[in-house]
Amino acid sequence: MSIVANRFASAPDDLMVPEEKPDPVKRGKVFTFYSFKGGVGRSMAMANIAVLVAAAGKKVLMVDFDLEAPGLEHFFLPHDGDLAKTLSGTSGVIDLLQPEPADWRQCIANVRIDDKTMAALAGKDGYQPQATRLDIMHSGKASRPHEKYAAQVQALDWTRLYKEIGIGTRFAELRAEWIEDYDFVFVDSRTGVTDIGDLCTVVLPDRLVMLFVTNHQNINGIGDMYDRVLEEHAEQPIPQRDKLKVLPVLSRDEFYSEDTLSREWRKKAADRLRPLFRDWLPESLDPLQAMQKIFVPYFAIWSFGEALPVVTNPEDIANPSRINAAYSRIKHLILDDLDWSILDAMADPGEAASARVAQREELDRERDKLLFEMEQERRTMLEEAYAREAERQREQEELADRLRVEMAEKDAERHRAEEEQARLMQAAEDRYEKRIQALIEQDAAQGEKFQEALSRSNDALELETKARSSRSKINNVLLLGAAGIAAFLTYRGFQTESDAALAIDAANQARLQAEERATNAEDRAAAAEREVTLQRELAEKFDADLRKSLADYDRIAQQLEAANASLEQLRADQTAAAEVMAELRSARKFAEEELDRVAKQLETASTQRQGIIDQVTEARAALQRVQGELDTIQSSLTSLKLPSAWPAFGTVEKALRSAKSATDTFVGRLEAIEKSQ
Repeated sequence: MSIVANRFASAPDDLMVPEEKPDPVKRGKVFTFYSFKGGVGRSMAMANIAVLVAAAGKKVLMVDFDLEAPGLEHFFLPHDGDLAKTLSGTSGVIDLLQPEPADWRQCIANVRIDDKTMAALAGKDGYQPQATRLDIMHSGKASRPHEKYAAQVQALDWTRLYKEIGIGTRFAELRAEWIEDYDFVFVDSRTGVTDIGDLCTVVLPDRLVMLFVTNHQNINGIGDMYDRVLEEHAEQPIPQRDKLKVLPVLSRDEFYSEDTLSREWRKKAADRLRPLFRDWLPESLDPLQAMQKIFVPYFAIWSFGEALPVVTNPEDIANPSRINAAYSRIKHLILDDLDWSILDAMADPGEAASARVAQREELDRERDKLLFEMEQERRTMLEEAYAREAERQREQEELADRLRVEMAEKDAERHRAEEEQARLMQAAEDRYEKRIQALIEQDAAQGEKFQEALSRSNDALELETKARSSRSKINNVLLLGAAGIAAFLTYRGFQTESDAALAIDAANQARLQAEERATNAEDRAAAAEREVTLQRELAEKFDADLRKSLADYDRIAQQLEAANASLEQLRADQTAAAEVMAELRSARKFAEEELDRVAKQLETASTQRQGIIDQVTEARAALQRVQGELDTIQSSLTSLKLPSAWPAFGTVEKALRSAKSATDTFVGRLEAIEKSQ
């Protein structure tokens, strides 16, 4: 016995799913959209199909039951400016799972799509605003902080919810109320095998829309889930409810780009999921044939953000190869309760694709030829651009080398000027210091000589004075001696002649000695006078030397003034050298700017080279657009009869003109790039 059946079996009688009593009024139906794994486009498909069903004049309720990964409302927020504010004040599905549940009507928010878009989607049937209603019941995350919502989800005890609270009975009753108020209830189910998934796939739905992609996990996953649901219904049947039917939908199909692999995997899916078709697909139709119309193609443009292509591009519904047409085919099946006959009258995108494959191959050959020619031309242009760039780079390198050499020469000249200036200043300083030191030493020597001459002159004057004094004294002595001798002779008288002679001799001798002394004194006085004369001559010489020294001092002063002038000139030279250095720095800055400009030119050349590659990419994109237009033409031709085929031929002509225009534009851009090189 399965989990859900086991829980129902163990629940009290009043918690069992109530019978749905017959009602003469037609009730709505619940469609659960399920996928075994995420990333298959389930929520996007449900949101777009819900808009299409509502545009057909139906009342639609969307329920976001993917509690662990909610966000269905994000598909509608860009198209309804008031929806976010409305949701912030409403309860959600999480509040219906509490012991004291909220009123489900307080969980509803109306989604408004502009009437012009809805009218375009309604088509020839006409839009009926009064009969149309599109509501959403969000998970509850939009009206509370993420942490609080996550805590509520993690706190859910499903065993207690089923056994004690009777959550299955509660939602069966809610389901009954929903289908009374709405024509269709679309439930966005959790992926995989989960308790909440059982509630969505067993308790609630009349129909299961099971989306899958072409890999073993998805195909086997929904096949096993289908078997599980059948087992649940067999063990715990729900009275007065139609047998559950399942609509398998191949999603994110790559048929238009990978035809061979798509056919191979479609066959694998059809073989494995054959039981899912048997309750509603005509016996004459093979599931593989059904999958030629029931699939959602993959277009990369719709993989960004939460997209509603039926709202943004409603005109694409008329093109059987577009995603909107795929949603529209599923919408028709839902509106007619999986009646296949509604799709018989519609264009078969699979059959149209076969013819388109052949046409596309021809276009591919033409495209390859054009691309080859464009590639050859691109290579030629690139080679020329590379050659021009190499030449320009060589010239820039030569210019950079010349600038470097000039800068090096100017640097060397500046260094030489600085060294010569330093040498001259040092030599001048040394020369002036030596000259000043010599003058100081010479002045000191002259001063010593002058003092010495003064000292000798003073000594000579003193000697001369002494000599004169001595001479005077000698004369006095001589006079006194002569007088004394005369007095002595007179007093004693000469006794004999010999005594007189002796006395005279003695007197003479004394006189001679006195004269000798006087002569000596005179000689000394003469010597002293000569010494004085010499000292005077020395003094005069010293005075001359002093005057010469003063003249030297004057000359040195003049030389110092000349030196100061030289220093001023050196300072001027230094200023000039500084100006030269400034010019060198300016030249260096100019060289650096020139090098930067060269680098930018190289970068620009690289950008232009990348631009050429981008132009080729744009050309390829243009060819792809041409291919898309031709696909549209082929699809249109498939749905037209012969009398009405002329507009299609006009479309072909327009597409060809568009292709030629795209090619001409590309060639023009390449020529412009070549000229700019």
